[in-house]
Amino acid sequence: MAAIPLAALAIAVPAKATTVTLDGNGTDNCYASQSGICTLATNSTGGNTFMNQLVLTGATTSSSGGETNYANLSNSGSGTAMGTLPVGIVPVSWDFTISDNLGPVGWSVQFFLDFSGGYYQFFTSGTTSGGEVTGSGSISIFAVQAITGYGIGVFASGGSAFNLAAPLTINSQTSAPEPGSLLLMGAGGAALLVLRRKKRV
Repeated sequence: MAAIPLAALAIAVPAKATTVTLDGNGTDNCYASQSGICTLATNSTGGNTFMNQLVLTGATTSSSGGETNYANLSNSGSGTAMGTLPVGIVPVSWDFTISDNLGPVGWSVQFFLDFSGGYYQFFTSGTTSGGEVTGSGSISIFAVQAITGYGIGVFASGGSAFNLAAPLTINSQTSAPEPGSLLLMGAGGAALLVLRRKKRV
């Protein structure tokens, strides 16, 4: 009987294809207040392997302000999506800058994914005295859904003129655990093994 090479027995595992595709049409589906600029772009990879990544970038400057006339700025976008997303999470992140402001500026970021009859979303807000504002979160998908659209945006308001520059990302890359975190995970796993052995005795 002839020997079969091990290489012939190996089964090729196909790469996991993107299940949900978000469109990114440059400035077509993007809005920036106060005559600013705004762009949407997509990347093939992201933190959730079932979806491509979408990035909103933009910059705008308020032309009004004052104690009774609040300056409001926004960079936002929306568009269509196609495909089915399984249960899980879609990471999101924001990294925008508020500058040239004379007082505190309130801000909020929102990300959502539409499906027939509703939407999943992530929303958070805060206040800054100026500078870079960064953060991350996730959109939780509780049931398998056919995704039909998306929305992404940052909104800010203050009592004086200011500038807003913003990249926001749907399906941002998840960060790798730090070495210290890996050590804690290893220690926790070792402790569980000890407990299981004690129960068997």
